[in-house]
Amino acid sequence: MALTIKKTGAKLGASLNVRSEHHGDESVGACDFKLSGVMLDKDDLNELYGDKYYHASLFNQKGKALDPMTRKNEPAQFKGKFDQSTVTLWLGLAGEPLKLSDVKLRKITLEPQVGGFTELCLQVQCNPDEEALAQLYTHQNMDVEVNIRFGQEEAPKQKAQDELPLDHQADKPKVDKAREEAEAAFH
Repeated sequence: MALTIKKTGAKLGASLNVRSEHHGDESVGACDFKLSGVMLDKDDLNELYGDKYYHASLFNQKGKALDPMTRKNEPAQFKGKFDQSTVTLWLGLAGEPLKLSDVKLRKITLEPQVGGFTELCLQVQCNPDEEALAQLYTHQNMDVEVNIRFGQEEAPKQKAQDELPLDHQADKPKVDKAREEAEAAFH
């Protein structure tokens, strides 16, 4: 996946979940925040899904306007999660860039919009320094400009397969014809 969403408008979430993570023996500050209102065009959506026809499957293309085919325009949960991503935010009027590297992108939802765009919302998990954390805190629930580079897609976790017994016919009694005949001869 090499999708990069170039500088576009978004809204920084209204809450900032601050916690600590263990990286080996070291405790490291971490936080999660939501980005919403990122509008994907046809090419970005197709690249995100790795399917050049995905956009066409979501929109009714009759007439001039593209309308979503879903009736309620409910957001769809994207099953992928991305590690080693980069998010750059331009915060406030000064627009100084805040680059967050090696972030994780989770809880990705997509909602088709009238006109052919798709709204992307996601959770960013990062390990900012104190200054970056202060900037995120100060700009909560505000409009920002954002650049998102999707990193490595996390492999889906596979459920452990139930083990089969070594003797898959354990429920059935074993029958040895020769033994039965031998025992019958002695009784």
